[in-house]
Amino acid sequence: PLSLVQGNAAQLEEDQALPEQARKKAAVIREQSQRIGKLVSDLNLASKLEYELQPLHIAAFRPAAMLRMAAADILNSMAGEEISLEMDIPPEAGGMTVSGDEVLLRRAVDNLLRNSVMHNRGRAQIRLALAADEKSWSVTVTDDGTGLDDETLRRLRQPREGALPAHGLGLVLVRQIASAHGGAVRFENTKPGLKIVLSFPRQTR
Repeated sequence: PLSLVQGNAAQLEEDQALPEQARKKAAVIREQSQRIGKLVSDLNLASKLEYELQPLHIAAFRPAAMLRMAAADILNSMAGEEISLEMDIPPEAGGMTVSGDEVLLRRAVDNLLRNSVMHNRGRAQIRLALAADEKSWSVTVTDDGTGLDDETLRRLRQPREGALPAHGLGLVLVRQIASAHGGAVRFENTKPGLKIVLSFPRQTR
């Protein structure tokens, strides 16, 4: 049903015979139906990860390449927003190869980047960093926005077993993806802004 809504809304949005105001309303319908679709997808995946029903497709990949693609996609898909994105990938991490489910890990990074943009009203200065040592590797996303309220931070740091939140599902999904890879996630308000660190054991092939 959502695909049908999105398709018809897109057709109305591009119909030059309609008044401009009607086309703008069609654009809102399309954008919000896409948002609902992502929320449904996130809820489905979160439920599977919660009950260990989501198989991991483990393969070797390069985190640096994944982060560069994630950065390019967020800038291209949100070209109308005021986004400044800085990347920090030191040489020792740039050529690193690790093992994991690249699709899931990429989704976690995407969620973090979109959280920085969407929860700061389309204005964000974001820093995306990759680090590594002999035993572990990490991805850090920081922004200069409003951060998280105390209740959301408490819920993310001390999740209640078997409970999925009504709000903040994207960040819960990040935590679950990290856990499924034997990793961890740390949420920290930096005043101003938010810092989120994903850390994983280094398993190379």
